[in-house]
Amino acid sequence: MKICYNHLKSFIIYFLGGLYLSSSVNIQRFTSLIFMSLLALLFIFTSIKTEASHDATATPVLFDQSVSGPSIPMNGGTKRYSITVPKDSLLAIEAEYVNFQFLEVRLIDENHNIIPVPVANEFNVKNPYTQWFYKNVKKGKYIIEFKNNSSASHKFKWKVTLDKYTFETEPNNTLKTANTVLMGQTINASIEDRMFTDFYKIEAVRDGQLKLNLTFNKYDYLILRLFDSEGRLVKEFNTYSFQTPDADLFISENVGVEKGIYYAQVNYFYGFSPNNGFYQFKPELKPISFHENEPNDARPEANPISLNETWTGELSRMGDEDDFYRLDLSETGSLKILMKNQSSNDLNYQLLDTDGHVLESETYDPLVIKAGSSHTLSAELEPGRYYIRLVGQNLSISQGYEITAFHDSNPIFSDVAFGSMGFSEIHRMKTTKIVTGYPDGTFRPNLLIKRSHAALMLERAGVDLTPVRSATTFSDVPINHPEHSSIQKLYRAGIIDGTGNGTFSPDSYLTREQMAKILVNAFDLTPAKEYVPSKFTDVPNNHWAYNYIRTLGSRQITLGYSKGIYMPKEQLTRAQLAMFLTRATGE
Repeated sequence: MKICYNHLKSFIIYFLGGLYLSSSVNIQRFTSLIFMSLLALLFIFTSIKTEASHDATATPVLFDQSVSGPSIPMNGGTKRYSITVPKDSLLAIEAEYVNFQFLEVRLIDENHNIIPVPVANEFNVKNPYTQWFYKNVKKGKYIIEFKNNSSASHKFKWKVTLDKYTFETEPNNTLKTANTVLMGQTINASIEDRMFTDFYKIEAVRDGQLKLNLTFNKYDYLILRLFDSEGRLVKEFNTYSFQTPDADLFISENVGVEKGIYYAQVNYFYGFSPNNGFYQFKPELKPISFHENEPNDARPEANPISLNETWTGELSRMGDEDDFYRLDLSETGSLKILMKNQSSNDLNYQLLDTDGHVLESETYDPLVIKAGSSHTLSAELEPGRYYIRLVGQNLSISQGYEITAFHDSNPIFSDVAFGSMGFSEIHRMKTTKIVTGYPDGTFRPNLLIKRSHAALMLERAGVDLTPVRSATTFSDVPINHPEHSSIQKLYRAGIIDGTGNGTFSPDSYLTREQMAKILVNAFDLTPAKEYVPSKFTDVPNNHWAYNYIRTLGSRQITLGYSKGIYMPKEQLTRAQLAMFLTRATGE
């Protein structure tokens, strides 16, 4: 039987108390001391016996095990469970109640110390509804005690998890105290009063489309804002919406960002749920090469766009009902503007002259693009500056769009259709002379890319070709091979390897796993600590290219396919390699 520190302290208190009381009456001194000592020992024995019996009656449970608890008596009734924590962890308890009966939860460690467990407020106002409790705990054995302080007995379901959820750390109500959150990481948090606010620090390791996901209670009204590294407001999102009482709100807002540090603010405006302000926040970054940069809500702030590049953007409430783009033409010619409306509401756009006037022609009148559809505007224009203005309609939610401008003075390849997949990336690579196409003026985007052609493209991309090893001889790449020089340079730089048995297989098609290794080596990429690493179910930890693929996933250069797969053996097309190269060079 082990006597804990609390027991020893109790004995000392009683013993000293006996000495003090007996010191005033010499005749009774010995009797009082014996009496108080016996009383202390009786207290210790009773405490140990009681606590030992509590431990013995606790029901053992496992992590992630769903437990249907029995009815707990009202007015202070308790139920105990025992669990072993294998390592220092964040312990989270998810309890589901009926009829809005609240429970008190506490942990008791091996030394019988009582550890209060804070509540993270309810996640919804359904019946039954879920309440969260969380606590950072040390390795060891614990008792989980549920106490019913209500005036009625009731049943509940619950489970306990380790390191499955991440909770905010207070204080985080200023930019300086902002919690750092990784891309793809979900933070559970609460904010209960309009006087309080939460800040999160986010790092975008590349230009792209930042998606801010916020899930919260139907009966709460939260404001979501994005600030740049200097604390300047980038965009504000209004999260208020009317839905059915049994539905939680899920807000997903997009904004184009450049590489850098950003801060997201969640501010409580008002609400009337029983425990206001519980929410989940998750940032994500999508690797889009050409995205609007806020603010661009007026003509002086117009984003400059290049010909033959597809730009994406969003319109939303709270001061972002308009987006402006600037287009400079150096030659007379035919201009085509392809607009794709990706939202569920109609979208207006206009073509303006250098002074901001709508061009007076039926062809250029404000155009309405129906939800989910696209429209191409064709115009013969003189050299000069022009603006494209987009105006949202019924902006209760964000309206996403794509815009591509093509001018016949700057043609691309005859077989790369205007606005097709990879159109912008292929054009950029042609402009920078990374690709030249075939003699007949085609690019052949859907043709599988050969390993030798990939080597040539990488050399033209300007990667560091400083030798780190001696040259080698590949039996299938003779000195008169068209790409012999490129292959040798990349090999000596440690970027590319052979396929075994002294061969390079120049005419074999490049696979996605080979591409991952080549890009990581070529651009000296390391896993981004700012992201939750991507986990592809078809790339186990022992896969030879696991670390290369993980690096591309963490840097959002690859997103994989649906259902969390990467398909490492799949062969790449020329258009796909152009897109991957563009993302990698954008690092």
